[in-house]
Amino acid sequence: MKVLNVAIGCASAIALAVVVTAQSGFAANSGAPATQHASESLLQLIRPAFADLTPCETSVLVAASKGTIASCAEGLNDDAPGAGARDPRFNPAYGDHWSPDRDVRAALLRWLLVDREASKFLDPAGVRIRGARISAPLNLRNVTIPVEISLSYCYLPHGVDLSGAKIPELRIINSSAGELRLESISTTRDLDLEFNTVSFHWHAHTAGVVDLNSSQVGGALMMSGCHVKSPGDSESAVNARGMTTKQGVYFTDSFRTDGVVDMTDANVGADLHFDGARFVPMLPDAKLPAFLNDARAASMNGLLARGIAIKGALWWTEVVTTPRTFLDLTDAKVATLIDDESSWPHPGNLLIDGFTYGRIACPVGADMGLYWARRPAKGCALDAAARLKWLGLQAPDIYYPQPYRQLAAFLTARGDMSGARSVYIAAQNQEMSRGKLSVMQRVWGWLLWATIDYGYESTWALLWAAIIALIGGVVVRMAHDAGVMKPVQPERRLTAPMIYSIDVFVPFVDLRLQRNWWPDPTAHGTAKLFGLRVPISGSAVRIYLWLHIIAGYTLTALFVGGLSGLVHNR
Repeated sequence: MKVLNVAIGCASAIALAVVVTAQSGFAANSGAPATQHASESLLQLIRPAFADLTPCETSVLVAASKGTIASCAEGLNDDAPGAGARDPRFNPAYGDHWSPDRDVRAALLRWLLVDREASKFLDPAGVRIRGARISAPLNLRNVTIPVEISLSYCYLPHGVDLSGAKIPELRIINSSAGELRLESISTTRDLDLEFNTVSFHWHAHTAGVVDLNSSQVGGALMMSGCHVKSPGDSESAVNARGMTTKQGVYFTDSFRTDGVVDMTDANVGADLHFDGARFVPMLPDAKLPAFLNDARAASMNGLLARGIAIKGALWWTEVVTTPRTFLDLTDAKVATLIDDESSWPHPGNLLIDGFTYGRIACPVGADMGLYWARRPAKGCALDAAARLKWLGLQAPDIYYPQPYRQLAAFLTARGDMSGARSVYIAAQNQEMSRGKLSVMQRVWGWLLWATIDYGYESTWALLWAAIIALIGGVVVRMAHDAGVMKPVQPERRLTAPMIYSIDVFVPFVDLRLQRNWWPDPTAHGTAKLFGLRVPISGSAVRIYLWLHIIAGYTLTALFVGGLSGLVHNR
């Protein structure tokens, strides 16, 4: 019986193994048929709603179910970078001349991404289209999209509207488009809009040609190489007000616009890059030099980043500007500022009141990473003289103390105490020339500047004291020779005019000479000065000595106050 049970058990195990192996083999060989089935099912599902599919539309549906890229332009692939710019067949700027078989209806794409039955057949790799023309507005407003959308080398003259949409990742690259309306979009990963040409279209009106207002980006925002044509002075080219990103934001690789990039109150989770950005008229490069020197040639443009918070660095290097390019960092907060002098805006176009930064850096080589090592920040400066020149680019008619205090704090943290003092002194000079001060405040400020440089050069008081004491000695000697200095006690003689001057000048020095000699206000006489006879009046000498005493008390007080820091006006 035991032998029989063992035999039955072995037979059962063998049978189970055969079944499992058969099922495994079926599963391994069923991938291609399953994918093919998904493509056929998707095509059957769409035909009642969309008849006469173009070859490009058929390719899109098949690729979306297989997880591949639908290429609607024969010969265009990722192995030939730049082909889209060289060949009219691929360059989206010539999209109006493409053949109809490259058309994809916007309504079909919306159905593919919105219809519940259709979405069941979408591969997790997403909807990826290359070289298509989408002639109507692509409206996916407030739609929750389950997969990534990638459009490359596409022509979208009427733009895309994904305002309020939720999507894992959106990539629109190397394309030509109307407005990109992405207000309040939410992505899990990156939002990639690189190397596009985006321009204002007559039929629509938005807050920005690329509208990212209040968007939530789970990865990085990439707009490197984009050309964005502004609709006019009153509009932003890129509106990213209140945008939040978990990673960096990139406007690099000759990003170009003739308008404003508005990032007011944005929150950037890493670095904000404007390396190589170009705020210039949207004209051929050959025509740019003449326009760059003409302030009337371009509309106001630049970066409006009031209240922005950047957890990493703000990179503002190799930026090409016009005389009407501004940089507004009012109340902005960044961990690190990296810039170069050639990228600074023209005088009057820098707004940095309330701008705070942890440090200013000039990284090179390994500090900039593998990619940035090829492009060190040339012209970057950390010394006080250069940064004071930078502060001088603010509006000439208004004085803001905060930028000077921020710079002085940075220099102090670096151990550059001399540079910090020069910044504080420059701030006081600016306040004297531009600040709203009363007459008495200006008089006091002038006195501090002339005597101890606002309290930062207390030793100047010693120099002034030596000069005044020397003058006093000469005056007393001449008064004695003229006979207007009278001894209070007749037997006393005035043998040391310089000692008498110091005795009168220094408050805490009392050599009793003043008690023995004092000018007679009724006496008159003459004394020699450089070979000339000079009339001397006792009353005039007495007035001088009174001023001499006052100057001594004042300079002594300022010297002590400067050493103790009591007169530093920071």
